[in-house]
Amino acid sequence: MNKQIEYQQPADILVSINVTNLKKAEKFWVEDLGLKRGWDKGFDDGWLEIDTPVKGFIIGLNLVKEEELERENSRINIAVKNVESAKEYLEKRGIQVSEIKTIPGVLKILTTFDPDKNPISFVEGLNKYRY
Repeated sequence: MNKQIEYQQPADILVSINVTNLKKAEKFWVEDLGLKRGWDKGFDDGWLEIDTPVKGFIIGLNLVKEEELERENSRINIAVKNVESAKEYLEKRGIQVSEIKTIPGVLKILTTFDPDKNPISFVEGLNKYRY
């Protein structure tokens, strides 16, 4: 029997990352990166959602104790129109960023980390492959 997965429509994608301080994480995602605070269970229950500019794509912040924090090889990639502008903006906010990595004629990638050292990349050129 070959059944397919029936996906909810309209589709939602929720990426969850572990954080050790929801208030610091909220500041980073909302104030520093300019995204919007979404649904939450309250800081005491340890869950906060961040709404992204992409309809249906949500970042969930899951509160864990420092000793439970495990950083995996996952990365959030956010498409931007101009990596240089993103770098300038982040640096003005006091956020450390990598040098811009360029794959000539393809992509430009800038990497930073949230307060718990989860990697986040800002990528210019993704639209060439998606649309």
